[in-house]
Amino acid sequence: MANSCLQKCVGKLLETDQKWKNIRKKARKNRASLLGGSVYCGGSIPLSSTIERMKKQLGRTPTHEEVFKETHTLKSDKSKWVDKRSQDTHVRYSINKFRLNMPRLKHREWSYNQLMKT
Repeated sequence: MANSCLQKCVGKLLETDQKWKNIRKKARKNRASLLGGSVYCGGSIPLSSTIERMKKQLGRTPTHEEVFKETHTLKSDKSKWVDKRSQDTHVRYSINKFRLNMPRLKHREWSYNQLMKT
């Protein structure tokens, strides 16, 4: 009985608190956004645990690219990305990495749009 009274009091306080209302409104807007972040497929497993597991499997520290691929592809089929945004992020990263390693190539030769069409 005391617990329900406490819940009612806290509920009323949160309903009237303007700071809480602003936080709630912002969170609701973020959840409804289609932009969002990329979909992380690690579940409740922390990224640090995933990296440690990969270190043991590979016998070395995994690259950022390897960790991203591990955490943004389907568990059942590692060749399939969880969403288009994750795939696009990986493609952009790969293009930029390639450009940095091959500075003599002209920018127009390896544009993002040309590579995304193939």
